[in-house]
Amino acid sequence: MFQIEGTPASKPKQSLKTGETENLPPSYFKFFLPMPLYQDASDKKHPKPSGKFIGVLSLAIDLGRFLADQLLFADSEMSLHQVWIIDRDGRLLFQTEHRDMVLRNIHKKDESCNQCHVSFEYVEEILRKKQGTAEYHVRGSPKKLAALAPMAFGNASWIVVVNSSYDQVTALWK
Repeated sequence: MFQIEGTPASKPKQSLKTGETENLPPSYFKFFLPMPLYQDASDKKHPKPSGKFIGVLSLAIDLGRFLADQLLFADSEMSLHQVWIIDRDGRLLFQTEHRDMVLRNIHKKDESCNQCHVSFEYVEEILRKKQGTAEYHVRGSPKKLAALAPMAFGNASWIVVVNSSYDQVTALWK
């Protein structure tokens, strides 16, 4: 079970690169993992397992904080703004750089989309490929190279996209 949370967090978070506290965009994507508990073990007080429901153990994971921790561990220069997650239907689930886009679907565009996006063909390519790489350009930004990987949990599936400036990536080969 997962939930998309639409209420922005109000408290400041720590910056990935500087460690300074600043108002970073909120994470909207949290996992809530409930696990029912049953009396299946026996002891002196309960010599025979009853299978009776006794409660729920739950775990909540803030995907934004989880990803930030993983990025710091993998590459201290990487920014959370370089990661976004889209579901198989084209709904943007996680994106910290343009938080107003979160929960919007690429198949339901309006005029505001044209301010940054010339087209959504690169997103369509990402949805088709699900894994590999893609190149794209958004107005006002340098050309980008993205690595994409599928992520599935239960009956939900997403594509995790990590992007970087095309020039920054190709500079390694020059």
